[in-house]
Amino acid sequence: HTGLRENPGPALELVEADARAGWITRGSQYPPTIPARIVAKNVVAQHKWRIDESGTLFRKQKWRVTTDDSIDAGEVESRNHTIDQTEWSDAGLPGPRTLGEAVAVVKAAAGQLGAHLVSLDLETVALWALDLCNAYRMLAVNRAEWWQQCFVWTDGVRLVRRAVFGSAHLPGIFQRVTTFIVAVARTRIRAYDAAHPYSVAREEWLRQKAEAVGEAVYADFSAIYLDDAFGATILG
Repeated sequence: HTGLRENPGPALELVEADARAGWITRGSQYPPTIPARIVAKNVVAQHKWRIDESGTLFRKQKWRVTTDDSIDAGEVESRNHTIDQTEWSDAGLPGPRTLGEAVAVVKAAAGQLGAHLVSLDLETVALWALDLCNAYRMLAVNRAEWWQQCFVWTDGVRLVRRAVFGSAHLPGIFQRVTTFIVAVARTRIRAYDAAHPYSVAREEWLRQKAEAVGEAVYADFSAIYLDDAFGATILG
């Protein structure tokens, strides 16, 4: 909990904001649930890379308020250590190269057709990104798990009703929620593409790919890493 002791400001601001939003209860003299697992808060520094208006890449520091759900208390195991990880299904998170590989597949269409087609060489592939603001904190926690979401604050014991950073099982659950969101977006993109056909060459590529794999093939790509979605779309 060193980060909280040395830099309490971000935690104080976040807890108050979450309390106003109804995501965290106000402090109480007694635990809000029985039993209650009281877990400490912490503050850790994260570094993000950004590009300014001049196109220069710079590093920006961001403070993340977390829950120390991996710290055991004597013989009492932590929340994370009591979870059997063999029962977790793979969340299927995309990697850093996923988008680049998707664009390479799309741009390699002419070579796969065995011809030099100007219409394919001149195609514009648009890249897009979407950041879901505060989406992780909007994920409500089941009442059956509330007893594991308590913490001591300046005014007593509080309860967090939303997903917390630090609980090992929650990112996988959240990933399934956001994957559904991207699936909805993907369906709408493909509906638009169906109403606005690609070039004859691109349609031929799609036809050949579909025959090769035995199912429908599309010329778009989308994926999401927790709350950061990204994709590629052919503009023609």
